[in-house]
Amino acid sequence: MLINKGYSAGDIVCFKLVGEEVIAKIVEETADSYVVSKPCTVVPSQQGIGLMQSLISADINNNVTLNKSHVIMHSPVITDIENHYIRTTTGIQPAKSGIIT
Repeated sequence: MLINKGYSAGDIVCFKLVGEEVIAKIVEETADSYVVSKPCTVVPSQQGIGLMQSLISADINNNVTLNKSHVIMHSPVITDIENHYIRTTTGIQPAKSGIIT
């Protein structure tokens, strides 16, 4: 049996919920929920993957709790999606790894 160590604060994770896929930053993981910040729904577009605020009428500065019983699957995201999430939620373009010139 594999032991899942869970997620750490600051990890960007993809959650598959009934009907939608959500990407969010982990604030805290408890026994029965994930507390996340700035959840974004994945929206396919002609230009590729888009992200939009999951709770349109919510204050984006407040954390959101996802009940684990409503999560079908979850996984850390790939680097390209993580960078897109950071750019979408903060306006900051992450630096590419490599030599600093």
